[in-house]
Amino acid sequence: MNGNIRLLTLMATVMLFAGCANSQHDALQKASTTTSANTSETETTSECPDFSGTYKVEGGKSRFYVEKTTSSTYLFTIETPYDPPITQSASVKRSNKEQSTFCTLDIDGFGTISPWEKGSIYHITFDSRDFEKVINTDYILKLKNLRPVQYGVDFGVYGLTKK
Repeated sequence: MNGNIRLLTLMATVMLFAGCANSQHDALQKASTTTSANTSETETTSECPDFSGTYKVEGGKSRFYVEKTTSSTYLFTIETPYDPPITQSASVKRSNKEQSTFCTLDIDGFGTISPWEKGSIYHITFDSRDFEKVINTDYILKLKNLRPVQYGVDFGVYGLTKK
């Protein structure tokens, strides 16, 4: 339980430094087209980018480090200015959606990192309202959405710059 509270606190810190806390529309939920029931997610090393490297939250001070341990597993470490580093295991997931491969790095208990087409619009639906957010980075971080709004902090999607 202590680990979950620490992880939640760290997630809030990341959002504060990204300038994304306490905004109702940042409780994001991607509006997506319905995919077929036979869409499968499998671990893979082919057709997916190498996620290892250093990432920075767009407009924030938090840094993420991703280190490859095997062909499809990684270690994810997050550092913020005020908290000790946290390391989580992560694995590559691939899904075939609409005839193209979509890869994500699933970080245990934290969220996902995905490639993104720079300048594309992320469609957001919250409280029966639609919002749009332009993300100007090549990767996005989507925090695990345990609850849409918890303790006055909104969870969402943020641009990541890979260095």
